[in-house]
Amino acid sequence: MKVKPSRKIFSVLCATLMITIILQNVSADYNTGDDMDIFIDSFGNKNMVWREDANGTYQVFYGYDIMDTKYDTNNVLYYNEEIEGNINFDDGNLTIQNCIINGDIIATQAQILIENSEINGKIKLTLGSLIIKSSSITGMIDTINAGLELRTSYVNGVVEVRMNTGESFTTIVTGNELYGNLDLRSGICYVVGNDISGSLFISNPADIQEVSDNYVTGITRINAESAGFDGYQVTNSTVNVTYPQIAVDPVTGIGYILWLVDGLDFYYIGTQDFIEWSDVIYAGSKKPTADHPKLDLLADNGELTITWKDGGLLTLISDIDGDFIPDVNDELPFDYNLVSGDSSFNADIVTIDETLGLSIAIDFYSPFIVQPVITEIVPEVLMPGGIGPYLHISINTSNINENYSVEYRAVVKVKYDPADFSDGEEKYQAFYCWNSTKWQIMTNYMKGERTNVDTNNEFVWLTTNHFS
Repeated sequence: MKVKPSRKIFSVLCATLMITIILQNVSADYNTGDDMDIFIDSFGNKNMVWREDANGTYQVFYGYDIMDTKYDTNNVLYYNEEIEGNINFDDGNLTIQNCIINGDIIATQAQILIENSEINGKIKLTLGSLIIKSSSITGMIDTINAGLELRTSYVNGVVEVRMNTGESFTTIVTGNELYGNLDLRSGICYVVGNDISGSLFISNPADIQEVSDNYVTGITRINAESAGFDGYQVTNSTVNVTYPQIAVDPVTGIGYILWLVDGLDFYYIGTQDFIEWSDVIYAGSKKPTADHPKLDLLADNGELTITWKDGGLLTLISDIDGDFIPDVNDELPFDYNLVSGDSSFNADIVTIDETLGLSIAIDFYSPFIVQPVITEIVPEVLMPGGIGPYLHISINTSNINENYSVEYRAVVKVKYDPADFSDGEEKYQAFYCWNSTKWQIMTNYMKGERTNVDTNNEFVWLTTNHFS
């Protein structure tokens, strides 16, 4: 009888990860500004991720905020313009990027984005949502029955958020330099990492998700409930996670959450339904930065682009299940497939070695799940014409009772570079094994051996029921 475990195990082996990581506490001077991110989908709904303490370690949480009312009659874009005078706007989407506006912005029933711009005047919005990023505002910001997201901006004026309806909004103020009072009387408030030359007031009917790391020269008066964002935990890390980011690929519809560990290593997970999430995948490393890295994540056509301060850039082809078939080409992106669309293999454990370009998946037919041991070797007798890598793979059964056998089916894949081959040559690649006297191609069907090449996704594959 085939016994299946309740959940597959996903491990990642990489030279940068082959160390023991111990639990660490967040230091007192940790800057948590921008420790939450929002992605607004094509329907205007908000996908949110944030960092929250869960039994002693900081984990990533996810929440979804459905926009009950949408305003889309008008769509107006101002880009790289200088405008003298006020902007009055009603019912729609207003986008202002890389602009100088010498006047007020007065809007009702609108979704507004202001980015990398200078506004010399007040901003007032009644009904809708207002997002301001990396901008300079000389004048007050006043929202009524509207969501506010104010990030990494300079504001010389009062910021006031208020409501007179029972609707729920989010009020996010993080990483800003504010000269004037911050007065919040609406929304679920996330106020982190701000310099406030003035007073900070948060009062009912506002709720609090987090208020921390703010430098306030005036009075701080908080009289609000601590209900927080509505969401659930999506990571279970043994160490603190930091700076979570979220993005949704418009081509595949897959959502991705990325975070940073120890200030150096990126990890991510993915989802199709935003309920069930994949196992954790190592994405790569970045150079250390002395302070807030200002991360950003973009997902498009199967490619993840990670950027951070000082021109940091990392791009990778997303592969949620680790089967070397890019998500954008994978008919079953959350199931490890031998080739795209093949659902005959059900992996219990997946091991990836990024350095070797190697992926091993094992479907165990017994109740024992054992990690494969992978060693790169230099054999005494080289394979004529072999391009490597030479690998020793084993399943350690020393801790299993000798009366039991460990039966399994395994898939091994190794990436290759087509540039290493002349036209048509790459299709002749295959796995070979040393039988103590010679190298032989692994096509012994009695041992479940089969080897071939996936030229579309550029890997050589092997199926086998043994590593001896």
